[in-house]
Amino acid sequence: MFLVGLIVGMVLVLIPTIGIGRLLPSLGDGQEIQVQDDRVAFAVTVPNRLSAIDDVSSDPDPECPVLQYDFGMTNAHRPLTILAVGTECDRGGDRLMNGHHGTYRTIEDVANPIDLEQVDTDLGPAQVFIQEYEEHTNVSRSFEEPVAIVTLDDPVDSRFPTLLLRSEAGKLSRERFTEVVASLEQPDN
Repeated sequence: MFLVGLIVGMVLVLIPTIGIGRLLPSLGDGQEIQVQDDRVAFAVTVPNRLSAIDDVSSDPDPECPVLQYDFGMTNAHRPLTILAVGTECDRGGDRLMNGHHGTYRTIEDVANPIDLEQVDTDLGPAQVFIQEYEEHTNVSRSFEEPVAIVTLDDPVDSRFPTLLLRSEAGKLSRERFTEVVASLEQPDN
């Protein structure tokens, strides 16, 4: 694990990079987070309350490699998740409930996209839509989750040609989520 130091006011903030990429927040309206390794590279501006990646997971399974970056995790939901799903993985999401949110690489993988719109990003075009998601554990609840599929113009690794962004249980409004998607760009080198 490596640590990156930032001086915020008079306080030195250390940010772990967890060894799988470079995560560097910058200052301003929202926080810019940069991720760069030998599989994916992107910068995204997130709301200040999501100003750090809370969890990074990398499933090295050769049959279905997945990279996942979670922002603002709570006990129940992740306000923002960015995934890169390998081309080897099964796609789809016909059962969107109880922790299953769908695995998509193209809009054709989505069973019922609601209010589909295209958003331009510096990384490539994004298909932004709403999906209906349900939880049936102690209490039954339904949510509208904003989701985006970004087709990368120049992927770092051809096994990861898209990014999938999602706001679990609609923790970010569609408008704010779309602003986050539109902020995607190449990271600084």
